[in-house]
Amino acid sequence: MWKRRPAPPSWRLIGHSVRGASHERKGLPNQDAMALISPERNSDIVACAIADGHGGARYVRSETGAQFAVEVTKKALEVLISAVGKEGLRSPNIQQRIASTVPEQIVGEWKANVDRHRTDHPLSPDEGAIWARETGSPWAEYAAPALCYGATLLVVLAVRDELMFIQLGDGDILLVSDTGETVPAFATDPRHLGGQTTSLCTPDALAQVRIGFWNRPETLPALVMVSTDGYANSYPDEPSFHKVASDIWEMAAEGNWEKVKPTLPTWLIETTRKGSGDDITVALISRG
Repeated sequence: MWKRRPAPPSWRLIGHSVRGASHERKGLPNQDAMALISPERNSDIVACAIADGHGGARYVRSETGAQFAVEVTKKALEVLISAVGKEGLRSPNIQQRIASTVPEQIVGEWKANVDRHRTDHPLSPDEGAIWARETGSPWAEYAAPALCYGATLLVVLAVRDELMFIQLGDGDILLVSDTGETVPAFATDPRHLGGQTTSLCTPDALAQVRIGFWNRPETLPALVMVSTDGYANSYPDEPSFHKVASDIWEMAAEGNWEKVKPTLPTWLIETTRKGSGDDITVALISRG
């Protein structure tokens, strides 16, 4: 049950990314990227952005696409943090303004970065051969060249007793209550089934962005776990995966938060080896 409790004074933020076991075997890089924002002078405001480059062979530059995604998102979040200041996210006018400008800024700047990169770094013969084999079209003839940079994006911003979530594509944002109940920030998207996902690389990416706010301080989550899909895909079902978040919450609630940070890399390496084999990136935001 979600119960009332006094709002603690600050947030704690950690994160880690590991190369997937299958990527190690194939000599592929870690195609995830992550940015953490934790201003030293304002620990009551933290944020994270996680991007997951598509793993299919046609997405020959998805590692670069994921890096662009977290770079432009970090920039947008830093501007937003400066703008909201003491006012926070609770005002409907502020939420409306954020929803109408921040996703557009992220998607627009990501596409601009991709266009510049394609101009400055034309497709190599090896990349072109992979592209042609996977798409059936020469690179120059393909109508949506940003496709090879394809990536998903997950964003969380915590401003004192308020939260903002942004999601484009698969992956998970899980919220854990003070009693260990775990729920997703967004309902399951039917477009994320069978390996399919929405993405930054599609022409209608902006329309696919989901954004939400948590403005109920009396039921503020005690923990937020943000992760790329390689984490959930390593578990047999949703309850098993959700238990991971509640187990971490339990460690934090018992005063063992300091043990989570050094242990997290080992957990993730073991999980990818025994589970999906995919890259896994996780950010944890815990109420202090």
